[in-house]
Amino acid sequence: MPIQPSVFRNVRKNDVQHRQFKAFKNYIVNNTADAQAEKFYIYKASHKKFPPAIGDASYNYPDNAWDGTNQHVVWKSIDHKYYRYPYDQTRCNELTNRNTTDKFLFMTASVFTIPYHEMGERVRPNTLTLATYVTGSTTNISNASFAITASDDGLGNLRDNAHDIGSYASSSRLEMYFSFNDEYRRFDDNLILGTISDGKPIKYYLQGTDSTAVASNVKIEHGVNVFISGSVYAASGLSGFFTGSESSYVQLRDNEIYEGTQKCDAWTLSFWIKPKDLTSSGVILSKYGNRREIYFDPINKMQKIRDVNLPIGTPGSNISKLRMPMHISLINDELHFQASDGLKQLHISASTSYRGDWAHIAVQNSASICQIYINGQLTGSAGSLPSDSTLNNANILIGTDSLMDDASRTNPYNGNIAELRMYNYTATQTHITSLADNDFYTGSIYQTNRMGNVFYRNGQIVISSPMPKYHDMLIKEPSSLPSEFKLTYKGQHTIYENEVMVRVPKATFNISTNPTSVYRPATGFDNTCNDDGAAETFNGPGDYIKSAFVSGTLNPYITSIGLYNDAGQMLAVGKLAEPVEKRDDIDMNFVIRWDY
Repeated sequence: MPIQPSVFRNVRKNDVQHRQFKAFKNYIVNNTADAQAEKFYIYKASHKKFPPAIGDASYNYPDNAWDGTNQHVVWKSIDHKYYRYPYDQTRCNELTNRNTTDKFLFMTASVFTIPYHEMGERVRPNTLTLATYVTGSTTNISNASFAITASDDGLGNLRDNAHDIGSYASSSRLEMYFSFNDEYRRFDDNLILGTISDGKPIKYYLQGTDSTAVASNVKIEHGVNVFISGSVYAASGLSGFFTGSESSYVQLRDNEIYEGTQKCDAWTLSFWIKPKDLTSSGVILSKYGNRREIYFDPINKMQKIRDVNLPIGTPGSNISKLRMPMHISLINDELHFQASDGLKQLHISASTSYRGDWAHIAVQNSASICQIYINGQLTGSAGSLPSDSTLNNANILIGTDSLMDDASRTNPYNGNIAELRMYNYTATQTHITSLADNDFYTGSIYQTNRMGNVFYRNGQIVISSPMPKYHDMLIKEPSSLPSEFKLTYKGQHTIYENEVMVRVPKATFNISTNPTSVYRPATGFDNTCNDDGAAETFNGPGDYIKSAFVSGTLNPYITSIGLYNDAGQMLAVGKLAEPVEKRDDIDMNFVIRWDY
């Protein structure tokens, strides 16, 4: 028996599919026109507070003059969102891996924000590039003109493409890194940096993990000078100033990691110094001034471990009877390195020359030779360390060699120290030259080409580095954006694809709404559509052929398929590129897809 034709048919649940896929759109933003069109927002951020004006009880905060944004508030916002707890995933707005992402916010930053409507869900990693040309009229770089081309590395680091990272010392062989660059956070006003008082903790890195040292009476000051065309341009980063008293030092707890440095193994020490004057004498670094011993505490009735301070002679004196792996001291402009196994000592001295009052020092040991490099140049060498181990359990002291209260028995250093590194291999000449490079353009003092971070999910780009080259490089003072820069990236968008399988069984839907299939051809007059100016007679349809077709008596053509909800409301309609004949003797299936 023929099936009665129908107009609607339910769609089975398993015939409906939902899929999603990611699409990426290219974006380009540049210059002030795009800023005015709100394609991005760019701000200068600053940790500094200006002292209050006379008669004013509150601090004055610097503003972004071009739109009045408070620079200090911008800095605080970025700091709390990404940097104050850089790898604490419960406190940071974007998850990052400390092994691959180097997150550091210095005292100033250029903050570039991409709005959601100019990004999508996130910036696609490894697609962002930033090109800018800095001239003498941009920010405070009055005597420099240079181009910067940077790109993200897919891990959240924005890197300067011009740097020769192949010249850097091996980061995987870096055992200890001590820097003062993050210590400005202790002080409200970085125009007048303060002093770390007695016994305060200070952070450093031991094999890539956070460790804590103890600092006493160390003043935080600006760091190593950088040069343009042979002249001092500005200071980079921060350093610690040691006052030359027995109370001014940093103490690093002994650790088994240092054992390799206390044997004949290969190792390298690197640091920068700036004596207060060229007649200064004192100990820069020592691992002898104290040792640990087990003693019985009569009060608690138990054994404990304590540090015992030991006296030592003046810098450069004979230490052959002392077990000491390293003792680096300065006598006027002469640097001394000494080590002893308790029977014999190794002693190297080298004259020191200063560049802008700073000098880079590298001491390295191999199986056959121990050497001193001053500002990247080999200036002194001797045989390797004594064949027996120089291992001891003393703490490492920076700025002195003993914590004795008697000042006459100590040799404190008076001056600045910055960027102390310890490697577990013998660095090459290329690596030492790189560690000593304090040029404004190519400087690699900090052994990284990272100039900032990209936070992909939030569309946030932060340019912040101890190197002056990157300070405010996108901001033209006093009130406008830079005239030349270009930012390109891909934005990620999720596309949702819906698919419905429309099943048309045979002997159904064999019906047409085309009037020519149910009426005879139309009759009437004046089929010229009134072109002759005469009165028009309606050319209506002719007689009915039949009111409806019985299934199988007609094969109409399908031109569109509609999808409706339970209330009969159309949700979507699919238009066929060409009409499809509705066969009445076979099942027919159609797939409707649409994206959003």
